[in-house]
Amino acid sequence: MTQSWTVHPVISHDDWEAYALLDENGIGFLIGERHEVQSAIETMTAALDGILAEPIKEDDESLGTRWLSISEACHEAHAYDPDAYPLDSNLAYRIRQAARRGALTGAYQGPSNRWKFQARRFRHWLAKEKAHRPGPPLREL
Repeated sequence: MTQSWTVHPVISHDDWEAYALLDENGIGFLIGERHEVQSAIETMTAALDGILAEPIKEDDESLGTRWLSISEACHEAHAYDPDAYPLDSNLAYRIRQAARRGALTGAYQGPSNRWKFQARRFRHWLAKEKAHRPGPPLREL
């Protein structure tokens, strides 16, 4: 059996003894102190026996997916290109309209009709200039 996960002691500037779990690509997460490693082992063993918590979505914030509010999306757009995205009341409207017409994927309207935007997909939309224009795509002459 090939070992695809490795546990590493974490080097800290104080005397904190913690451990990290890395996959074969070197990507992982901090588990914590020895007692937290033991708790994680017990929980994983229980999971193999079918004892699981409630399902979560693949883009849940607890799995590292960052979601932006409309205000955060406006500031992200302005930081990307201040001339194209001035911080005015029209910017929030433009972003909401792009989400409504489906040009901005990874957006949803949550409770109280508040929009949330998946940060990674929002940044992709910002970089895709043609996606910002409403209506059919422009044809080259």
